[in-house]
Amino acid sequence: MEHKKYEFIAIVSGILSILGFSHLVYRVYTTKETESLTFLWIFLVLSAQILLFLYGVLNNTYGIYLPAVILITGLLYILYVKII
Repeated sequence: MEHKKYEFIAIVSGILSILGFSHLVYRVYTTKETESLTFLWIFLVLSAQILLFLYGVLNNTYGIYLPAVILITGLLYILYVKII
């Protein structure tokens, strides 16, 4: 249970990641411009977030998997805008 002692670090990291990423999602939402975001970048970041989600679930660390779910949702939205 020692890892639970430092879970607040993961929570703070998740909050900062969401805050930083939300700016990008908001820009894509308002401009519908995704030309500068490559499919490779989207799939790499999406893959990384899916792996973080799995790690968080397997280790029951909500400070890891909850932010990953939010980031995955934003990435899927960006992918949707890029495709249409």
